[in-house]
Amino acid sequence: MKNLTTFYITLLMASLLCFTPAIYAQAQFVLPLYVQLEKMSAMESTSNILFLGLQAAGTIPSSWNGIGYLSQYPVFGYVWVDPQSSNFGIINVLVNPNFVPGTNGWLSFPVALQGEGNGLICIVGIGPQITLLQDSQLPLISSGVNLEENVMQLQMLNPINNFVPTVAASFVIFQQPSPTCSTGLSMGIISAVS
Repeated sequence: MKNLTTFYITLLMASLLCFTPAIYAQAQFVLPLYVQLEKMSAMESTSNILFLGLQAAGTIPSSWNGIGYLSQYPVFGYVWVDPQSSNFGIINVLVNPNFVPGTNGWLSFPVALQGEGNGLICIVGIGPQITLLQDSQLPLISSGVNLEENVMQLQMLNPINNFVPTVAASFVIFQQPSPTCSTGLSMGIISAVS
């Protein structure tokens, strides 16, 4: 089971590294409502379960098929972070199945982040998938994600004890050649809420 999870993480990382750079901020288009965040929530229970939530201005797509305009990007997602005390975060992403076949649902990962100083955030590490895979079942859909129109809720064992995010954001990922981002994986933040 561990080897299978490692294989899928490696596949995801390799696919991310092959992305063509894209400019995510263009004044010519209107952003879809699901990227515009209105509320977020985060709470850790006494049993070390982390409950994350967010509310968007429009219906959140349940698969890549509903991504609309942002289909030009290889990855779209949401991230929960505590920028005051940690470079750690939880991302929940939709990955373009043209880049990683068999992925057409939400995937959840702990990540290590680093500011690049140019308004972008570098993903310097991706941890093991934080929701269980059912043997070799595809697609890799996180069973801990609940979607109801414009509300997303995520529940998991807290990867780091006492980590409770204070900010949620929507983002796209694109390869950004930069000496300050060793992986070349830059997050372009679209909307954030605390």
